[in-house]
Amino acid sequence: MKIGVGSDFLFRFQALAASLITVFLVLALSLVLPFIFFFKSRESFSDIKEQLNSTKTIFFVRSKSGFSRAQTFINEDPNCLVFVDNFGALKVSGKSIYSILRSSEFFSIYFSALWYSVRDLFQLFGDARALLGGWFALSVLSEYWKRVPQKALYEACFVKILAHVQGDAELFSGEKEDRFALLQTRWCGIKRQRLTCLPHGLEYGFRFPGGLCGDSFYCFSGNAKTLLESLYPSKRFVYSDDILDKMLGIKSDHRLREIDRVCFFTEPRDREVNLEIMDYLIRADVTFSLKLHPLEDSQFYRDRYPDVEIIDDLDDALESAICLSRKSTVLVEAAQRARHSIAVLVNRKDKFYVEELFPSLSSEKITRASDFEELTKILRLIRAGEYSGT
Repeated sequence: MKIGVGSDFLFRFQALAASLITVFLVLALSLVLPFIFFFKSRESFSDIKEQLNSTKTIFFVRSKSGFSRAQTFINEDPNCLVFVDNFGALKVSGKSIYSILRSSEFFSIYFSALWYSVRDLFQLFGDARALLGGWFALSVLSEYWKRVPQKALYEACFVKILAHVQGDAELFSGEKEDRFALLQTRWCGIKRQRLTCLPHGLEYGFRFPGGLCGDSFYCFSGNAKTLLESLYPSKRFVYSDDILDKMLGIKSDHRLREIDRVCFFTEPRDREVNLEIMDYLIRADVTFSLKLHPLEDSQFYRDRYPDVEIIDDLDDALESAICLSRKSTVLVEAAQRARHSIAVLVNRKDKFYVEELFPSLSSEKITRASDFEELTKILRLIRAGEYSGT
């Protein structure tokens, strides 16, 4: 299709204007953001600095799921130190990583963050230009104006904290492959600090250009370990049942507390698939309970299915003898607790995610039902005590 001269000129003008506004916004936010967190922080870094000089175990947490993966390890080591990225008002126990701004190093961090913002803008434009061409690269920069200053300030604080860490200390991260995972891995490599990844979510079954986080990366399944070792030239991938139990917060007595119950765990995306599965279970006279994803609207389900029990507590739901879900991490958690963990793959997208995208969901510990007929057969065999898992 031929583009007119006027349309082409308008596109270039809009792209250039958007990029100039983006540069201004990035620089303006980069100049202001450190002061915001300086006044927002309630902690003095002097006490934290003393602990940094002696502690041997440090955790960096940026999400609730990341904290959840590390919580058992944290509880086992009362002398460990936890740094939390509370940029988005994350509320978990630990010290704000931005507390280092309340120290004599404030201006050093301030100018480092400003430099990182400028550097990242150039690198972002370079990557976008290589993929899209110059003018299209300018037009997409505006999508990142908030992300660049945030990442730059976090990086500046992270680097300064590394300067106080003992050389033999072990660092843990909940990141996997995002920009924060890459900066943590890069700077730990420069500073020669060992970094271990306790990933907050399932591994992906394809190769990321920047690689994955850490010198050691704990996997959710042996299947994921094998696949990741084929994707990356590295022996850093580790699978251990004991470590996985700790990442999932599973204690030995959890395997003993089994409730004779079917529980379906919903997912927030493609809600109509949840409804299709639930409607089928009702038609098939399968009595089941419901565990909603935290992002789901509980009132919607209560109104639509008033007779279905909704379980609020995740641990309680995972004590169900039979756990059904589509492509969720709870399938791994249920299987690790020796429950009947069944992936209900009546949706083509869900099937692709389980069989191609998330190698841990292809584990032999997780049963896959490709249609309702197969699900009916599996449930019947389980109830009769005749299901072998094959």
